[in-house]
Amino acid sequence: MSNEDCGNSRDENQGQSSMSKKSKRKREVLNDIMSSFKEAYVENLKRRNDILEGRLFGFPSGEFSEISSKERDYADEDLNKCIKILNSMVDIDDKAYTKVLKQLVADTTWRKAFLCIPESRRRGFVNNL
Repeated sequence: MSNEDCGNSRDENQGQSSMSKKSKRKREVLNDIMSSFKEAYVENLKRRNDILEGRLFGFPSGEFSEISSKERDYADEDLNKCIKILNSMVDIDDKAYTKVLKQLVADTTWRKAFLCIPESRRRGFVNNL
């Protein structure tokens, strides 16, 4: 083996060393970017969940963040009352039950109306929906 061969070997090792430093730095930068992306993604999911939760209780997406927890509790309370009333109606079929339940969960106006309907008319309302 000649001295020139040894010199090339050192240059190759030095080249590999600088390449590994570059690739290591690229990995660090990529990890930083991915970490930032994950944080932003999780934050966005939390906001989206809040909006969807607001729609579930019948609040438009813009209003939900401004609504106090008391108002949300009140909406939950009305929904619970409606579901109890609906569950007490044993003679309605599953299709009517499901239709009414979807409406009650989706809209606070439906809940208020359902609670105001006289008991004698609720069955007719549910069956004709």
